[in-house]
Amino acid sequence: MRFMIIRRADKDTEAGVLPDEKLLAAMGAEFTPELREQEARIREQAATNLR
Repeated sequence: MRFMIIRRADKDTEAGVLPDEKLLAAMGAEFTPELREQEARIREQAATNLR
C-alpha cells in the first residue's frame, strides 16, 4: 500500500527544495505508525470480505 502526503506549496516547494531532515523525521514518527495501523485494518477487512 502506498501513501502520499501533500503539503501546501510555498517558494521552497516550487523551487524543488526538499524538507529538512527534522521535518521528515517528525512526519515519519507521527504518520508511519498510524498508516501501518490503518493498512492492517484494511487488509483485515479485505480478508474478511473474501471469505
